[in-house]
Amino acid sequence: MSLFLIIVKFQNYGNIIPSRLENPYHIGIPDKARVPIWYDKAGGYGIQTAFGAKAVQWIKGDFYNVMGLPVSRLYRVLRDDFELDV
Repeated sequence: MSLFLIIVKFQNYGNIIPSRLENPYHIGIPDKARVPIWYDKAGGYGIQTAFGAKAVQWIKGDFYNVMGLPVSRLYRVLRDDFELDV
């Protein structure tokens, strides 16, 4: 059995306008005191969470790109470049 690996690189851009937040820190969680809520988020916003919905006022671009994985772009690359219908 042969195994091969193809690496595909592409860039996808998006912009957000953040909302003003009164307190962008965890409240009532002693071990996370004064740690920003977005601290452990890959994309930095956690836009798919309730907090992220409040933290981001406006998006220009793909929601999934802001979330961390540009699903629609990945689908088009797989379909167009590799003739895969996923």
